Amino acid sequence: MSNRSVSMEPADPSTQPGSSRWLQLVCGMICMMTISSPQYVWTLFTKPLISQFGGTLSQLQITFSILIVLQTVRADRNLTHRAD
Repeated sequence: MSNRSVSMEPADPSTQPGSSRWLQLVCGMICMMTISSPQYVWTLFTKPLISQFGGTLSQLQITFSILIVLQTVRADRNLTHRAD
């Protein structure tokens, strides 16, 4: 029988090899810029689209919701194909 004790506390991520808080920050910022671009642009087009095509804001927002769902599905599909 060995006298080694096993710590049940989680390891500090900053001490793990290959981890970098700065790298995680930069990757997070890139992801947020990628996601926020269509959301910002969409807000610029809502009033002109409503005036041109008619309808209500809630009807137009369904289109935006479909866009977000399709982006999520596409991103998920890209990630699962890379893992294979």
